[in-house]
Parts: sequence; C-alpha cells; structure tokens
Amino acid sequence: MKVEITKDDIVFVEYNGVGRPFQVYTKDLTGYDFFYKDGCIQCEWCSGNIRPFLNELTDEWKAKKKLKVWFNEEFRPTNNSFKEEKILTDEEILEMGYEIVKEPKWIEEIIYAIFSN
Repeated sequence: MKVEITKDDIVFVEYNGVGRPFQVYTKDLTGYDFFYKDGCIQCEWCSGNIRPFLNELTDEWKAKKKLKVWFNEEFRPTNNSFKEEKILTDEEILEMGYEIVKEPKWIEEIIYAIFSN
C-alpha cells in the first residue's frame, strides 16, 4: 500500500545545475535520488533516517553557484564531515557554493515521482 505524500511531507530538496531535483528528503528522513529520464522526473529510494547534508563544492562550482537548495528549517542540512558534523548556517551554505531558494520548485513532480516509485 502506497503512503500518500503531500507538499508538507517534503522537507529538503537539492537541485542540480539545470534546476531539477537531485536529492529529496521527506519528514520521516527517507531520502530519494532524483533523475530525469524518458521526459519526466523520476526517483529511487536512497536512504532512510539520515539527516540531509551538503557537500563542499569545487571552486568552479562555487563560482557558478548553479546548485540550489530548499529546506524546512527543522531539517536544516549539515556539512558532510565525520570529524565535526554541524548544522549549517545560511552564510556557510552560501560559502559552500549553494543558493538557498525560498520555495521548493517542481514540488508536484516530486510528489508524483515519490508516489509512483
């Protein structure tokens, strides 16, 4: 039986360089890898109960600031460090080369892809 997903269940979306969803987490911290195939956005389950995190980008990607991220404040991402994992501030996210978007984009397609998975 499929569980119904609503926009309120989506708490984190990282977008790739063309503005499409790349990674998505729901409020139960189930993660999905997203990709574009056969003309539509699709996804595969990737992890469960792992807090969303962001990776330090290369200087080239930092300069372009092509990757965007949206998140619910309760699920603010961490850095990807085993030594000193910490929740990132807006300034740290920007310094890593990401742009924070105010509203999640492609939300209906994200919900449909998860539900169809």
